[in-house]
Amino acid sequence: MFADVVSSGLTSWWAPALAFAAGVVSFASPCVCPLVPGYLALVTGGQEREDRSTFPVLMFIFGFALVFTLLGAFTWVMLPLLRSETGTRVSGGIVVLFGLVMILYALRVRWPALYAERRPFLARVNPGAAGAFPLGMAFAAGWTPCIGRCWGASSPLRPLRVARSGERCCCSSTSVCSPRYSERSPGSLHPSSIGRTNTMHTAGRAAAPRSAMGAAAASPRSRRRWRAVLVAAPFVMTVLLAIPAHAHAFLVSSDPSAGDRLATAPGAVTLTFSESVEQSVSTATVTTPDGQRVTGTASGNRIDVLLTTNAPGVYRVAWKAVSVDDGHTTEGTFQFSVATARGPSAATSGGGVSSQGLGFAVGRTIQYAALLYAAGLLVLAMRARRDPALEWLPARLRVRLRLALLAAFLSTVGVVTAEAAVAQGSLSIDSVARFLEGPPGGARLSLLALEAVAMASAGATMGPLTIALVGGALIALAASGHAAAVRPAWAGISVDAAHLLAAGVWAGGILALGTIRPPGGWREPAGRLLLSRFTPVAVGSFLVSVAFGGVQAIQELGRLGALWGTSYGRVLLAKIAAVAAMVPLSLFAWRRRLFRRSEAGLAVVVVAVAALLSVVPVPKPQVEAAAAPSTAGLPQPGDLTLGGDAGRFLLGLTLRPGEPGRNLAIVYLKPVEGPAKGVPVQLAVGGRTFQTAACGSTCRSAVLDVWGGEQVAVQVGGAGGGRASFTVPPLPAPSGAALLRQVQRRMHALRTFRLAESLSSGLGTTVRSDYSFEAPDRMTIDTHSNGGSSQSVWIGGTRYLRQSPSPRWQVQPGGPPAQVPSFIWDYFRPLEGAHLVGRATVDGVPVRILAFFGTTDSTPLWFRLWVDHTGLVRRAEMRAFGHFMDHRYYAFDSNISIQPPVT
Repeated sequence: MFADVVSSGLTSWWAPALAFAAGVVSFASPCVCPLVPGYLALVTGGQEREDRSTFPVLMFIFGFALVFTLLGAFTWVMLPLLRSETGTRVSGGIVVLFGLVMILYALRVRWPALYAERRPFLARVNPGAAGAFPLGMAFAAGWTPCIGRCWGASSPLRPLRVARSGERCCCSSTSVCSPRYSERSPGSLHPSSIGRTNTMHTAGRAAAPRSAMGAAAASPRSRRRWRAVLVAAPFVMTVLLAIPAHAHAFLVSSDPSAGDRLATAPGAVTLTFSESVEQSVSTATVTTPDGQRVTGTASGNRIDVLLTTNAPGVYRVAWKAVSVDDGHTTEGTFQFSVATARGPSAATSGGGVSSQGLGFAVGRTIQYAALLYAAGLLVLAMRARRDPALEWLPARLRVRLRLALLAAFLSTVGVVTAEAAVAQGSLSIDSVARFLEGPPGGARLSLLALEAVAMASAGATMGPLTIALVGGALIALAASGHAAAVRPAWAGISVDAAHLLAAGVWAGGILALGTIRPPGGWREPAGRLLLSRFTPVAVGSFLVSVAFGGVQAIQELGRLGALWGTSYGRVLLAKIAAVAAMVPLSLFAWRRRLFRRSEAGLAVVVVAVAALLSVVPVPKPQVEAAAAPSTAGLPQPGDLTLGGDAGRFLLGLTLRPGEPGRNLAIVYLKPVEGPAKGVPVQLAVGGRTFQTAACGSTCRSAVLDVWGGEQVAVQVGGAGGGRASFTVPPLPAPSGAALLRQVQRRMHALRTFRLAESLSSGLGTTVRSDYSFEAPDRMTIDTHSNGGSSQSVWIGGTRYLRQSPSPRWQVQPGGPPAQVPSFIWDYFRPLEGAHLVGRATVDGVPVRILAFFGTTDSTPLWFRLWVDHTGLVRRAEMRAFGHFMDHRYYAFDSNISIQPPVT
């Protein structure tokens, strides 16, 4: 019951308090008692001291907290795999394997490995502050089976709990939980003799530092084996914990796509990104062929630009997206064309490293190097305090620390200001304030505050407060970078923070060593003693940094080929090479106790390459295809379907099966703005009102009895709704496929014609245009709207443009030529559901009304053509998303001659 309560309230406000209570209950477990003496002996160094520091205690807590955090992350990542069919089989095989091992153990098979007790960590860890962190990890490893009930219940992954009520577990301060032995075996430790082993004196005082670990020196072979395990384990964990990243807001798809050639302009240009974008600063601008610039609005992970023009020619789209997660900016451009003989290039720009990006890299190099250098100075100060204290070192470090923090603070100010200027397009106090809104801005503000406070505290002391502030600054730096875009964010930030903290110890320490000179130089005892104290922590932190750096590489590259197939991967290879070049120098310093400043120079190179990685575009993640627009409510081949509009909504009415009598009326609706889900729709036929039922987010349906000739009124409620009316043709409606083929032959045989166009998006703006066409590539356009008027003339690939009230013509040569004749239904395939739905008269000419349906990239379009007996279209109607268009055709094959205007 406790587990059910916890799992149902993981997101509640009281969840942290309950988790804390579970920790207290776990600590009260009898299994913990044998661990406490080892903990006390290790963190105190086995000696009584009056100047006790809290640092070892904090490191111990961080050690076991890290293990529990990694366990939670590991199970979170592995849960889908374990629940799969393959995962179930593999898990079953592992259980069978353990069962066989336990059977062999029960049968007392003479296999020493089954009886041996191993202590790979504690036997080799020195007491004191340096050993507190690994002891905390060992503490958690030995504790976990004993507290499985509480830990599993307080974890979101309850199926992975391991302990069960009634099970007993015996843990010592030197081993992982193991079954009780009925008899001793070589190399084992009987739990009942814990108090009598050489790990603790019976008088209650601590043993010598080495004996406090309760183990003798391991053999050389054993040392090599466990050293290999320690090196390999972090890399295995990196693979298991790899979580795909979506660093930056990448453009996943666009509608229209780059290079598309359309018959008519779209009602809206939609850009979909890999993650949510900041609404206030993310923009997209479409430049139409007649020079208008239309800016869109951002919402979620999309930017929509509504168009109220049908001007033929090339449309240019420029976009800029600022990620909600990491605050970084991506931008690019692409083109598509309308009513041209050939489309523009399908290439998109954006993604290279510009001079602007190189400027960011320089600023971040200073920022990273200064923070890592400050962390390294603090590490040296901590090592200098050990007995015997290095009295000559702290005074030399204090001034350097304040200068490093000052450089970090100023560089952070510069980088944040430049990021705000790029994201906002201008630099001002307001633009910086808007940029700092949201989680990425909070991380940057935290970084600035921590650096400022650390700089103030460094003048008085280099103690725990300054250490905590600099460590917090490195964590804030991780939270303001690519790591914040990983899902879940805490996992990415934790990995990057661990990488930076470890790098602050080894790389920062090397930078710090490069700026000091011990009395007498590095060959003298003072220098050698400092190196001997720094080397152990540097080796461990180097392995941790490389391991978590591997996690980041997996997150950001996603595939091995990207390592050499992308610019980001090649820069990462350069970073790996620089780190590899440092290894021989580090080994030399380790074995000879002699430091070379060239190693610090290579550390600067590594930091610079890491800063360059922050501005090189990350390879586009293997993002799943953007969710296709809902197709619920769209007609199927052979359906009788009619299109219309009601307010801001595109409507499609489909009757199925389209026979006299009972029919299922299906209404497709899509608003120009906002969702269609939840919008009420009513149908009215012959004075009766029918409520529709939802059959999808864009679909409503009702059962109607119709025979032909009825008026079906569709009332769309909600904001932006309206009313549309459809006339049901005599049922069953005859096929219009033959008439559609006749229209195609006759209309494409024209040499000249004119048309009058009316275009609306449903938002209250109507654009009217008059066209004249002369085959094969000449036309004129005269456009009038509330914003003014414009005239353009197309002669082949040259376009002449004049914007009212200017009398001057602008000449734009080199564009794609117009394709004459072409019509609005030409580019949408397949054309389905062609039916004859009525008769009428247009300009005194009898016509038949032909209705059909088309699609392009899952975008539905409904057409109606008014066709005379010769196959000429006298009137045309198209209804599409945000594009409600009416055409009237006339002056077929008349005397039309289009010539260049006088410029």
